Amino acid sequence: MKDRTTEFFAIADARCKLRGRTPASRARPTKTQFGSDASRVGRELHELEERNTRLSRLASKSSLFDDPAVEFGEISALVKHQLSTINFKIEALAAAPRSSGSQLASHSEVVLSWLRLGLANGSEHFQAALKQREAVLSARETRTANFSAAAAATLTPQRTMLINRRRQQQPHPMCGSAGSLP
Repeated sequence: MKDRTTEFFAIADARCKLRGRTPASRARPTKTQFGSDASRVGRELHELEERNTRLSRLASKSSLFDDPAVEFGEISALVKHQLSTINFKIEALAAAPRSSGSQLASHSEVVLSWLRLGLANGSEHFQAALKQREAVLSARETRTANFSAAAAATLTPQRTMLINRRRQQQPHPMCGSAGSLP
């Protein structure tokens, strides 16, 4: 997200000049350490959300031949690490000293609550992707087992007939004629 405060002030100053007034000088408020740290954690939560979305897409793939197991494992490991890192940073933010004042303290608590909620949502989405992957793998195993069992059941009589025909057609190694012994 882009900070467009300077653009807003430039437009406001231009309007003041058009009306013949002198624009007020404004000093842009600086971000506190808490604000910049919370902003970084917010960006990391956004990255976590994008990874979880990618993980969900990979988890829903059910093709036998295009299995994204390696990519799924890599992204899962990244998400696990990112979840623990974000949790650590949020707890560090909560423990860090903040500016005094009831409005700033209230705002800080709301920001911390929002970050914790984002972390909880990210964790839930990760767990849902893992469950979805488990369900897809289970369904795939069931399909494979059913297909193998059905194939074995239908091929057994045919295969037996084919083997018997070949035995009748091939000459015995000890004799020259097919199927007769000396």
